[in-house]
Amino acid sequence: AKQLGEYSVTNYYGPKFVNLTYSSETQYATYAGVRDALIGMKIGERRTVLVPQWLMNYTILDSEEDYLNDESSSTSAIYYFEAVDFIEDIHEYQHNLVKEYIAKYIEENGIDESAVDSLGDGLYMIKLIEQTDPDDTAAFESDSTFYLNYTGKLLPVEPYNGLVFDTTVEKTAKIHGLYSSDDEYGPVEATMGDSADEITLDDSSVIEGFYTLLWNMRSMEKAISIFTSDFGYGSSGSGDSIPPFAPLVFEVEYTEEPEDE
Repeated sequence: AKQLGEYSVTNYYGPKFVNLTYSSETQYATYAGVRDALIGMKIGERRTVLVPQWLMNYTILDSEEDYLNDESSSTSAIYYFEAVDFIEDIHEYQHNLVKEYIAKYIEENGIDESAVDSLGDGLYMIKLIEQTDPDDTAAFESDSTFYLNYTGKLLPVEPYNGLVFDTTVEKTAKIHGLYSSDDEYGPVEATMGDSADEITLDDSSVIEGFYTLLWNMRSMEKAISIFTSDFGYGSSGSGDSIPPFAPLVFEVEYTEEPEDE
């Protein structure tokens, strides 16, 4: 990426998982030609492959003629592949990474294991600051508004590197190369719904690992959620920062409503 002049500190660089199974009855999880090119590779093997335009699609078609006539395909491309690992059960693999990070986090921060709450199969919460005022321990009411700061990052365990991909904290944005003078930093507004999946952040929906954490927090608390890609961006990832099947970490702190300048 540096040689091409395309390097960005906010992008993820490293191995990426490619799913060779069907994602449904009619779609591949990756380009049809890429899938065919990877099948049969061994760990450490390298291949250079030209994938023709008619195989640069996700659709499962019935015949060679259907592929040749498919107008949804992208342009032809040359790929350079190196197989660095093979994971038979990606879900178990992610679960092990998440548990490894939680154990490391507990040890490094002197936190009792009882502070770790399971919110789902592969989704965990650790409260760093808990609400002790009995008047503020109730859940937020539906349609109520609250404010929070947050930072989202890849799991800081190999093969991932803890890359910060989103934050409301200006100092954090500057440290991790995310800062832009065009962006506003500081607490953002969230709105509670009748259920966790109806929570919105600045009127936008959020991923399950994030909204489940918000649903289980109380006023002025601080917590982190650690979760597998089942609660995040799944097999597709998101942009250049979040690769496919990436476990994520979100740190959230409820705050007071920001004052108007």
